[in-house]
Amino acid sequence: MADLGPFSGLVLRLLGLPAAARVDSVISGAWELAAPWATAGLTVAAVGLLALAAVNFLPAINLRLRTRILVALIRLAAGAVLLVIAQRLELNLRLRLERPQNWVAVVDDSASMRTRDAANGNAQSRFQAAAADLERLRNRAGKRVELLTRTVSGQPLGEEAGAGPTNLHHALTEAALRTHGVNRVVLLTDGRDTANHDLAGLGQSLRARGVHLDILPYGGGAPPRDSAIVGQPERAVIRLGEDLIVNGEIRQSAAGTAPAAETRWQVSLEEDGRVVHQIEADGGPRAAFRLAYKPPRGGPHTYTLVLAGDDTLAANNRYTFRAAVVEEKINVLLVEGYPGYEFKLMKYVLETDPLVNLVAVSHIPGGGVYVQGNAIHANPEEGVISSQAELFKYDIVVLRDVSRRYFLAGGDVSESRLQAIVQFVVKRGGGLIVTGGQDVFRAGGYEDSALMEVLPFDLGTHFSKEPQFDGLFFANTPKAAAAHPLLRLFDDPDKNRDRLTSLRELNGSNNVGRFRPLATPLMTRFVKLKGASGEPVEREVPLMAYMAVGEGKVLAWAADTLWRWQLQPEFDDPPLQGLLANAVRYLAPPPQQRAGIPFVALADPSPQVGQEVLLSTVLKDKNFDPIAKADLLVTVTRPDGRQEHIYPRDLPEAPGRYEYRVAVAMPGNHQVRAEYAGQVHEAAFYAEGAASEFADLSANRAAMEELAEAAGGTCVGSVDDWLRTLDTSPSTYELAHNLQAWNSPLALLLFFALVCLDCYLRKRQGLP
Repeated sequence: MADLGPFSGLVLRLLGLPAAARVDSVISGAWELAAPWATAGLTVAAVGLLALAAVNFLPAINLRLRTRILVALIRLAAGAVLLVIAQRLELNLRLRLERPQNWVAVVDDSASMRTRDAANGNAQSRFQAAAADLERLRNRAGKRVELLTRTVSGQPLGEEAGAGPTNLHHALTEAALRTHGVNRVVLLTDGRDTANHDLAGLGQSLRARGVHLDILPYGGGAPPRDSAIVGQPERAVIRLGEDLIVNGEIRQSAAGTAPAAETRWQVSLEEDGRVVHQIEADGGPRAAFRLAYKPPRGGPHTYTLVLAGDDTLAANNRYTFRAAVVEEKINVLLVEGYPGYEFKLMKYVLETDPLVNLVAVSHIPGGGVYVQGNAIHANPEEGVISSQAELFKYDIVVLRDVSRRYFLAGGDVSESRLQAIVQFVVKRGGGLIVTGGQDVFRAGGYEDSALMEVLPFDLGTHFSKEPQFDGLFFANTPKAAAAHPLLRLFDDPDKNRDRLTSLRELNGSNNVGRFRPLATPLMTRFVKLKGASGEPVEREVPLMAYMAVGEGKVLAWAADTLWRWQLQPEFDDPPLQGLLANAVRYLAPPPQQRAGIPFVALADPSPQVGQEVLLSTVLKDKNFDPIAKADLLVTVTRPDGRQEHIYPRDLPEAPGRYEYRVAVAMPGNHQVRAEYAGQVHEAAFYAEGAASEFADLSANRAAMEELAEAAGGTCVGSVDDWLRTLDTSPSTYELAHNLQAWNSPLALLLFFALVCLDCYLRKRQGLP
């Protein structure tokens, strides 16, 4: 302890100075009575003390003179102590105190710190090198420095870096500017700040606060050779029996030559931690791939794409997402005008599809209907459904050669049942398939009906005034349409195109006019017509098209002999069966989207840390009219178990649609639970590490040097030299301190010591 002038450290402690205070020196001091007595009071007290001391000189007390004098002085001293206590004597000091330096070590635990280029080739990651230097820093600081450790993510320091982004501005602000008494901040990072904040301004703030900044950079200046895999499912919710389609990409970054195109990547798909599928993807610096896997069981599953091999950063060789497999069939209502061979074949294909629950309603010549399958609507014997609520129980409606007269039956001039089918598409979001021969499109007189509003054809007379085109023909598939999901019979594009060009001839088709502007042409045919001057001309006319209408989708086929595509013995998989399977899966609304169910939809099924995930719930009643101003409760459970309750509201311009955002702060599984009127729907998503962390794996030393310069600190070159030169001596500061001497241990000890000494002397002389 440094020189304290006339005071010793022990005396200051006895006078009430806290034991934790480390005194370097006393700058000044002054005694003061906090409650001084008046002169009269002091006079009375002095007279009393003198009288008490004079008692020792009475002849009746048998003491030697020297002892009489000593006892009298002791009593005067004890009385003086009582007077000091009564008047509250205080000592006002100005001290120079010592305290250990307060350091904060901020360790970058973002995903890029997993890169293994810190030392010994690829043997040690940047994070592991930083952790080793942190331990050396702890040893150097010892007990002379109070060292606090923080991470960029705010999570406890682990054995390896996490998967989140790098926000150095936030981490340094929390460590230095929002923590009291920090002398030094040591930042251990690769400098790859993905938040793109103004770090130079932060450095100036650190300098103004007197906080010294040391930066220990890790990693090389050039991006190391590394490969990464990303991907996401086409749909996050599928039905049991459907293929889970994953579109992915393999990205290669290297300081040298890019990988050759003939390089083959080995990609595995894990389901709940178990490898279930493997493919080979094409090589190149950016290789796209498509993976199809049929889950064998329902329920929510966690899937991970795994890129085989080992490179600089193993963290981006895996990409995880969530998908739910729902045990729910597609309810298909097949309405037939007059049962024929085409109907029987289509019915057979649909009812043997394991994903379809088929209800077939066929009209019998002479009146009446014949219902096959387990109808889920009321009064199936009535034929075409008249109630919207009953019709909306289905996912897909197939109108196969249904005459318009069935919609006019019973004097229904408004064609309410046909209007209901239109609303089934527009409002319910159902799928509609229209096909047939002589009783549909223009041949069936539908050109001025409500159905024409949702068809992908305009039913005009641009090509001919005749309702149908006769003759045998081969269907032509436009090049752009061959990759459409409705026509995807094989994953391989060349094999798929070969199959489509190998389809049998059809016989006759409807004249449906031209494709609507918003329609997607899928198939055409060539017909021979007469030109303006009577010469024969060949024109390409529509045959098959798809169009999204309102909330739903519509597929129209202008031919009635598609059964020929089912009877092709040269193919193991009949083409018509594959095309119908594609149609019901593509046109059907997503599973679990039923009336009154608070279905949770994700805008992005594979979000990343640092993003805000947009979720939505659309509430509709049994007629699929929006439910506005509903009391919807959404509970989000994060990977660490913390819960967040959200009470979203819909907007006047979008009634029934409830959107809400969830900030993703950590990687892992997030559970979302929506509750409304006793109905519950649960969903989940997996947040991956920030992709921006992997965009450039080179260390950004230049940015760290700029930050250190702005802060007046150091960007360390040699850690060994830096550790040797660190000043760990305590810092000093001035403090005004008031010591209540009257209420101190010293006053109490002094008084009792005097009383005990008085008693001791009297006892030695045989006095009571």
